[in-house]
Amino acid sequence: MTARLLAIFCVTRLLAQAAEPADPFGPVRDNIREILHPGPGITPPPSIAIAVVKDGKIVWEEGFGWAEREKHQATAHTLYPLSSITKMFTAVGLMTLVKAGKVDLDKPANDYLGDAKIVGRAADTRDATVRRLANHTAGLPVYFWFSYADRPEPPGALNPVVMFPPGETVRYSNLGYGVLGEIIAHVSGQTYPDFMRKQVFEKLGLTETSFGPGSTDSGFATSYAADGEPLPRFIADPEAAMGIYSSAHDLARFAMFLLKTPLPDQQPILADAQIDEMQKPTGMVGQDAGWGIGSAVSNLPSGQRIIAHVGDMKGATGTLRLIPSEKLAIIALSNCETRLPNIVADQIMSILVPAKPEPAPEPTIRPVTLETRPSLDPIRGTWTGVMHTPKEDQPVSLRVSDTDIIYVKVAQRPETVLAGSWRNNELRGQLHGPVDSVALDLLFRGNALSGSATVVTEDPERNGNAVSYYVELKKQQEAP
Repeated sequence: MTARLLAIFCVTRLLAQAAEPADPFGPVRDNIREILHPGPGITPPPSIAIAVVKDGKIVWEEGFGWAEREKHQATAHTLYPLSSITKMFTAVGLMTLVKAGKVDLDKPANDYLGDAKIVGRAADTRDATVRRLANHTAGLPVYFWFSYADRPEPPGALNPVVMFPPGETVRYSNLGYGVLGEIIAHVSGQTYPDFMRKQVFEKLGLTETSFGPGSTDSGFATSYAADGEPLPRFIADPEAAMGIYSSAHDLARFAMFLLKTPLPDQQPILADAQIDEMQKPTGMVGQDAGWGIGSAVSNLPSGQRIIAHVGDMKGATGTLRLIPSEKLAIIALSNCETRLPNIVADQIMSILVPAKPEPAPEPTIRPVTLETRPSLDPIRGTWTGVMHTPKEDQPVSLRVSDTDIIYVKVAQRPETVLAGSWRNNELRGQLHGPVDSVALDLLFRGNALSGSATVVTEDPERNGNAVSYYVELKKQQEAP
């Protein structure tokens, strides 16, 4: 090549490079690589898979790191445990039955269950509607159960008990989604997994979404503990709350459907009206934030509404975020418990979500106030009652001393100081033991404290189990 031709080639190449738009995700890639390859002595997350949807297209999908260390690299098509992102899928399955006229969101859930119905303790079960199950206001408590391949502990039957007044408080409950899975099965006449495969996964073209890996399937990511050791395969219960596996690619396809920009091969299993219904914050936790059907709903500081769910457990973390006004979805999945998916999703949002200018605050002079701790006077004294378990009632006592120390005794456990908080007539706290702990969540009404006692088995590297029981206490009259 002559010098003249070489010069023309170089100039043409430079002009072409200048015309190419800069990769907006370059800084995100650099950040991921830096986190996955730290200095010595730090155990990094094994992998992360990313997908970004904009205006009905996947504009970025990529995997980084190891789906299985030293054997299989992660890609956008690697399947990860979704943990609680499963609830968004269950919500879609439920809404297909609403669309078909087979389920009414505002009717009692027990209308759609067989023999295993919700039991009322704190209130009438007629107030525990299908919608309230879906937005975490049905009054059901904490529950989760994990069974590992090397230590199988099959869960018992679901035991849904209303422990808080439905519609009055938000209590995030996997148990509620377990009941929704039972409703789907009872109404459809199919098992929950079969219904979801046929009516949701297949009709939306989600070929990389399933209910768990085979023992040798390399398409699934291996889950890792915090120390970097692989975890055995596990089953999460309730399945309708935590049991689905999927890839970043399939979640991008799922997100396009929920953003009302479906792909040509996706069937219209929901109308826009059902999608809008899912994204209303009916289970309120603040003025502009709450739970919809299957996801959290809130507003960004820049004003846009965000529909989102995270999955977080030992062995898997993920996030799925939808910003409908921007036709934008961000997906990030990892195969260990880590903040990395949320860090990456935040960074992507800072690049793609236009910030609205905030008006300069007007100078104001505010009086100085001292924060005071809520007085324990309303519950000061001694309370006694029972914890209702399937086998037998267990005694529970609680006393609030004049020095604001709260002592609790549950069943045969020794009396223990409750580490917790008292606010808005709600008493919450934790009693720690050598093997498990008990979390108390009690509402004060009149002369009664009632709510749940959740027994949580703890493991530093694996997911434990949590089962809740109804507690009711009455205040004892002081001797004259």
